[in-house]
Amino acid sequence: MSTTETPSGIYRYKAGDVVVTAVWDGFNPLALKDGFVRNATLPEIQDTLASQFLPRETLNITFTPLALQHGGKTVLIDTGF
Repeated sequence: MSTTETPSGIYRYKAGDVVVTAVWDGFNPLALKDGFVRNATLPEIQDTLASQFLPRETLNITFTPLALQHGGKTVLIDTGF
């Protein structure tokens, strides 16, 4: 891999002078049930998911840690799964 290529699952971009590196660390399927959202019923949640072409029974919770680089320092935000 050359120095300009980024491996699959890693996305790098700039926000001002900060280099942001997002690393996809997988997902965990979460079964939906009443009480998942405090102010919505399970059917309301399922209808909203369906309107966005998402599954009605589970929600995939993704893990994407971020590393910020600026001024020669690196800060890791959330270490992922």
